[in-house]
Amino acid sequence: MSTASAPGKLVLCGEYAVLEGYPAVVAAVDVRARARFAPETAAPHAAAPLIAAVIAAAAARGVAARGTIVVDTAAFGVGGRKLGLGSSAAAATAAAALLVHAARGELDLELAWQIARDAHRSFQLGGSGVDVAAATFGGLVRFTTTTLPIAAPPIPAALELLVVDTGSSTSTQRFVDRVFAMADRAELLAPIAAAAAAFLDGCARDDAGDVLRAVDDARASMAALGAAAGVDIVSAPHARVAAI
Repeated sequence: MSTASAPGKLVLCGEYAVLEGYPAVVAAVDVRARARFAPETAAPHAAAPLIAAVIAAAAARGVAARGTIVVDTAAFGVGGRKLGLGSSAAAATAAAALLVHAARGELDLELAWQIARDAHRSFQLGGSGVDVAAATFGGLVRFTTTTLPIAAPPIPAALELLVVDTGSSTSTQRFVDRVFAMADRAELLAPIAAAAAAFLDGCARDDAGDVLRAVDDARASMAALGAAAGVDIVSAPHARVAAI
């Protein structure tokens, strides 16, 4: 395998609470990072620090790098603006998959996930790894920070996912830092966790109404979290989309 690709992600429910060990639901999307081996003389790539982290994480798990890796993540942006679909996680996963296949002669998904997760966490100085789980395993994933990602129940047949661009990019890490600086964050994260549990339960029962109620509860809980932390987690464009 001389190339590998990995999809982006949308977190559907459980944001922020996932960082405290609660489950989140994440979906892979049809936007992909593409990794390939390039000649040693190839010019340095913009993702070089991330790829270096992948190579280091792979070496720590006994997977040696063979050749120069370049990754294309152009599909994750519009007009130079990132869309928030997890480009760095997808890039790390594609690179990890490329290395694992080259070293082992086959793709060990769990090993690729471990390498990409470790590298992405090192590169970003934290994070839950939910985006790496979507990039590695695809489909709809139930994720926690303490267990192997597993397939989530399918979205009810009566519902269709529609992705809406708010028109601006946001530094999620800044929001996370503000939230985790709060001593009382646990009581604000609990309702988000409860909404994610209700979302999963509604999916398991194919109950579209319960899933939509869980989404609305999650939005309201994240708005309350943002207000308490002094950050715009649910922005004005988000609120307009919810109202529609």
